[in-house]
Amino acid sequence: MELRAVIRYAAAMAKLFVVCAAAGFFAGYLSIAHFGATPQKVFNASTFNTTLSDPVREKVRERVKDGGWVIFLSNSLLAVILISPVFLAGSYRFKNFLHSGMKINSEDTMAGKFDLAVIRAIGLTAACDKRIISLSFSLNIANRFATGILAFMTGALCPAASGLLSGPIIVFAALAPHGIIEIPAFFVAAAFPLALFERLKSAVEKDPATNTFLIARNAAFSKTTIVLAAAVFIALAAAAHIEDKITPEAVKYFRAQQKNASEPPCCK
Repeated sequence: MELRAVIRYAAAMAKLFVVCAAAGFFAGYLSIAHFGATPQKVFNASTFNTTLSDPVREKVRERVKDGGWVIFLSNSLLAVILISPVFLAGSYRFKNFLHSGMKINSEDTMAGKFDLAVIRAIGLTAACDKRIISLSFSLNIANRFATGILAFMTGALCPAASGLLSGPIIVFAALAPHGIIEIPAFFVAAAFPLALFERLKSAVEKDPATNTFLIARNAAFSKTTIVLAAAVFIALAAAAHIEDKITPEAVKYFRAQQKNASEPPCCK
């Protein structure tokens, strides 16, 4: 795995995140300002995933008393999902599924038209075999889609949270201390499969019969991949403890400042 490729795709994921977050913010703002939705309703819709994660967190909290480690374990699950396609592509267990070299279906069938549409969408020729479709979804499309949805929900959360928390400064205090570490770590995690797919795509373009499995295995278990993956989880551990111990204090501080600023001089 090339470090430059991972960094380049992490930057690309950051751009995608910003665009989707802006779209989510606009949708959340319109829902509240023009369509009569309450901030609480928009907030609940944008954090629907917590209905799945909160019960798990509570179970973990029964065994792990430190809230920082509970948050870390929850965030690590998402990071594993984002990174795992790299190791799946390099795993013998998935060798036949992702690297089988099946031929695409006939153009006269719906399946064949879908195969060709995917191959063209990723910039390859119809001469490629069907393994590229499996690799594309595993290493490229899925992470972009997941990152886009996460960004959209985060953007939609902001105007709703601003209404509930009485101001954007409180929202910033609730997100920034840990987010400045946590969000870039997720960008890097999401970039791994994209960087590997770029390498495989380049190899297939040069030689359609190339051994994609061998390339994927060498990349997945390379020193760069292992070190960067470890760095992602170390960053998530740091961010989780900041979220548990520092972020609440930052919110309390800015709430106190906001309250003092709103009180008349005679009441201070």
